[in-house]
Amino acid sequence: GYVLMQIITKLPADVEPYFYRTSDGTECDLVLVRGLTPIASIEVKLGNAVNISRSLRSVADTLGTVHNFIITYSSEPQRLSPTVTAMGVVHFVDGGFLDGLLTP
Repeated sequence: GYVLMQIITKLPADVEPYFYRTSDGTECDLVLVRGLTPIASIEVKLGNAVNISRSLRSVADTLGTVHNFIITYSSEPQRLSPTVTAMGVVHFVDGGFLDGLLTP
């Protein structure tokens, strides 16, 4: 909850945060939406071990988000695939990643 609140408090007024879950149990901790367009999917991990989960892949494919993130406690930014980046919460919130992502 703490990580999600750190992200949500930095969102501009035109970006809405959502929790995403399907009837088959696929879920994503946070989806950022501008208007009717999902712009990012974010999965929060308790530890620093990162791997792209089946849920995150499914959500990204279903919603068409090209910016997908795995946020950990303190990982250095690393590109896991062309559309998925893992990093620590401080890098994401205060390192400019969130600002760059949300610029229309």
